[in-house]
Amino acid sequence: MVRRSRSIPAVLLTFLALQTPAAVADTLSLGLSADRDRDATGAAIEYRWTGSLVSKPRLEAGWAMAAQADSNGNAWVGLGVAAAYRLGDSLFVEGSFMPGYYAEGDDQLGGDSQFRTMLGLGVDISGTDAVSLAVSHFSNGGLDDYNPGANTLLLQWTKRF
Repeated sequence: MVRRSRSIPAVLLTFLALQTPAAVADTLSLGLSADRDRDATGAAIEYRWTGSLVSKPRLEAGWAMAAQADSNGNAWVGLGVAAAYRLGDSLFVEGSFMPGYYAEGDDQLGGDSQFRTMLGLGVDISGTDAVSLAVSHFSNGGLDDYNPGANTLLLQWTKRF
């Protein structure tokens, strides 16, 4: 019998799936990004296992993975945690922290290990859909001597399953 080795992403996804309770809802966010400092626009995608770590009436936190690319040829993919806190019936604050891999295009950020932090404000537009405006920051966290960071503004649409 020949065994094929699994890729690292497949192993990570399998691990996360085993950690996620059956009652947890998943969310998918699609976004448009803008970085005025680097004159770049782009797109982002994020998948969250909402409530897989914390599930309270107002606070949910869970594992998440995301990818982002821009018109300057830069790309990033990461895996970490995301959370949302309800401010009312339809208003919420969301945030995430994800270590990840940065593929450099025109913009050097000081290495291929970059951490993305994100903070946003959103509103539910239906029982399953939401829109949010967020700011994300990329940094190598001092792992490299050169660490200019990058900030992007994200307009996101989120679908809950």
